[in-house]
Amino acid sequence: MRRVAWRSLRSMVRAVTDVLELEKALYHIGITFTTNMRFWEFNHDFKNRLKETKAQAIEMECATLFAASYRRKFTLGALLLISDFPLDPTGIKTKKSSEFVYDNFMEDHIRKGATILRRAREMQSQHVKGAYHRNIGIPRSVPPQTEPSPKKKES
Repeated sequence: MRRVAWRSLRSMVRAVTDVLELEKALYHIGITFTTNMRFWEFNHDFKNRLKETKAQAIEMECATLFAASYRRKFTLGALLLISDFPLDPTGIKTKKSSEFVYDNFMEDHIRKGATILRRAREMQSQHVKGAYHRNIGIPRSVPPQTEPSPKKKES
C-alpha cells in the first residue's frame, strides 16, 4: 500500500509543479501537519511535538480527506494557501487579514487548483510514468473480474 500511495503522491506533486512552473508562480513544497485538534496553539506539548516533526505548515481541514484517500487509494493532494502564522505571535489570523487573503489571492488559488486537476487527469489518461491510474474511468489493461451469474433452476 505504501508504494501505491507514494506513486500517487509523486504524480500529484508533478502535476502541481508542472502548472506552477508554467505560470511562474511562487510556491513551496513541504511537510504539512494535519490535525483535528482544536485550540492546539495553547497546547505546549502539542506545539513541541509539532516542532519536532519539522512541519512547515499545519492545517485542520484536510485530515479526514487524506485519511479516506489513503484508505481507498484515491489520488489526493492539497494546494494550501497560507493565511496566517500561528506560531509567531504577530502572525495570528484576524478578520482583516483573512479578508486581505481572500480578496487578493483566493480567485487565483482556485484557478490554479482547477488547472492542476486538469493536468493530473491528463497525465493519468496519457499513462505518464508516475501517474496513478485508478478511479478516473481509464480502461484497465486487465479486465475486472465479474461475479458469476446465478445458475438457473431447472424445472
